[in-house]
Amino acid sequence: MYQPQALAEAAAGRPDGRGAAPLGTRRAASVDEFRLDGKVALVTGASRGIGRALALALARAGADVALASRDAGALESCADEARACGVRAAVVQTDVVDVGQVRHMVERTARELGRLDVLVNNAGVGSPKPSLELTEDDWDSVLNTNLRAVFFASQATGRLMLEQGVAESSTSARWPARSASPAWPTTGRASTASSGSPGRRPPSGAPAACGSMRSRRAPT
Repeated sequence: MYQPQALAEAAAGRPDGRGAAPLGTRRAASVDEFRLDGKVALVTGASRGIGRALALALARAGADVALASRDAGALESCADEARACGVRAAVVQTDVVDVGQVRHMVERTARELGRLDVLVNNAGVGSPKPSLELTEDDWDSVLNTNLRAVFFASQATGRLMLEQGVAESSTSARWPARSASPAWPTTGRASTASSGSPGRRPPSGAPAACGSMRSRRAPT
């Protein structure tokens, strides 16, 4: 897994990585300690909100970024901010419910920025309706964006990473406590490796809300 030592220690809860630190002594890793220089990251739903914030955080950490969403104007604004951090930024207007556009998004990222090391499946939708009032179209919209798009973006990225000579890649997904999925009312996590082996899976009918994929070059 590509993760700086400082972040690994912070995740463990104490500098020596021996478990949870006493209350009040835990240290969060700063952006300065988390560096992605020379890496390329692709973020979906990057035009606003969490996606935009993630894209700019990755740029501040030194990664070149590909920004994807349906709103090209908002993406251009985000790209300008990213470039101000001294990195390259590519705008890839994409509707993630269209699998063809998703595959083009991954291909164009590699073509314009040279490779792809990090995928952030941030794009997601939800329905404000109570579950008893959901229509088939409402449900399909959630699944197509939050589950189908995540899978095919991860699939296309995984294939590209293998071509690049990846030693390790993973993808994870989470689903919210409150969503258009009445079958899964609490939070959970699911993961799969690039080999396709399953991790903990969500119950049937629980759409993933977002996910990420990262890679590490194979040793030479």
